[in-house]
Amino acid sequence: MAEIILLRHGMTDNPKGFCIGRGGKGLNEEGRQKTEILAQWLKEHETVLRIVSSPVERAVQTAEIISEVLNIGYETAEELKEIDVGCWEGRAFAEIRESEPEEYEKRGRDPWHYRIRGGETFEEVSKRAFRFLKSQDERKTLYVTHKGVITSLYAKTGVIPEEKIMEMSFPNLAMAEGTFSSGELRMEMPYRPDVLLDDALIRELWQKTNVPEHIIRHMQAVAECAGQILSGCRDLHDSGRIRRACLLHDLCRLQPHHAGAAADLLKKEGFTDTAAMIEGHHREEYDPEAALSDADIVWYADKCVLEDRIVTIEERFAESRKKCLSEEALMHHQRRYEKALWIRQMLEKEKNHETDEN
Repeated sequence: MAEIILLRHGMTDNPKGFCIGRGGKGLNEEGRQKTEILAQWLKEHETVLRIVSSPVERAVQTAEIISEVLNIGYETAEELKEIDVGCWEGRAFAEIRESEPEEYEKRGRDPWHYRIRGGETFEEVSKRAFRFLKSQDERKTLYVTHKGVITSLYAKTGVIPEEKIMEMSFPNLAMAEGTFSSGELRMEMPYRPDVLLDDALIRELWQKTNVPEHIIRHMQAVAECAGQILSGCRDLHDSGRIRRACLLHDLCRLQPHHAGAAADLLKKEGFTDTAAMIEGHHREEYDPEAALSDADIVWYADKCVLEDRIVTIEERFAESRKKCLSEEALMHHQRRYEKALWIRQMLEKEKNHETDEN
């Protein structure tokens, strides 16, 4: 069985709204910096034995940075090139839609089989990439390639419908882990390590979802509260992971079932670890025999903030109790309060344990 990691290259300054295939620019400064961060993460968490890259500039530059950090060489393969977009290369989609409306519509109706003049279809991309991956040895290999290549493989393997290939999100520096066994390729969903989720990207996500300023202030206060909570037990929890989740837990606050909506958005961005923490930040269930998790810290910090003020859980729950207009609502409120008390008790135990050890 061969283990593979398909990685989309780092960020570039290629303009949005343009058809970019094998042309375009190399990595920008953000792309270089974040590729270095990812390379360090790979060094600590993966056992990559080989690197193979598309020969397109932005992919080669990504491979070079990772190769240097991992201290292994890299090679290039034509089969990993981005889809050939033929005569549309470098043109604005708005201009294409105006000058070639029938062709633009055909592509929209059947993107899997549509061939731009002088280019290739996504089906052809999937076949060349699949044949190449199948022919490789069983060393765990990182393949640095492009969105079109990776999403075409998702469609070929049945993970997504062929007609949905243009709709699938696959951000820069997202990875798709997979295995080749008996000629069959199995692929996991896109993943980005949370170390790539920095403050700049968090602000982009706020802007993307039009988060109101008062909700941003609330999330910032929750992150501050979590930092205070962790001051006595930092070695037991991942403070960076918790902070990121705090700053994003109400990302979709104005939507129904907002915890799930925020988690779904982050999954599309590839940040599945943070998504899992946020998805459960309203759950009232807990196991009194379990150890305290990072997700519990996020849950508790949220319950210690009223609007954008850090308060006691007694004050917060006294305020929220006023909104309970039924017996059922009061029952759920009581369960959440009991969970908050349990987390506070567990935090005291953790802090006392660290004090005893010191």
